[in-house]
Amino acid sequence: MASVLITHHLKNSHGTYIEAVCDKTTATVNYSTLFDTVRVCVHNASNRAFRIGAGKAFKDFDAAVVGYKSGAVKAIIEAARDAITNEAK
Repeated sequence: MASVLITHHLKNSHGTYIEAVCDKTTATVNYSTLFDTVRVCVHNASNRAFRIGAGKAFKDFDAAVVGYKSGAVKAIIEAARDAITNEAK
């Protein structure tokens, strides 16, 4: 697994938000406890230009990992899953 640095970690009543960096890729992973979904937003050129930041929504972490080709984004999602799982313990 690639080296992932978690730069922000926020938990509130709606869910957990994690921003992480792997290689040159930055992404935000949001696990919503309200809707039981995972949302991933990769901070690429389109996100920086338009600042929409909606990303893609998935039913769980496994679907999110399958939904991306980039090894860096997959590593970020796995690191977020580990952080959220360890947080619940």
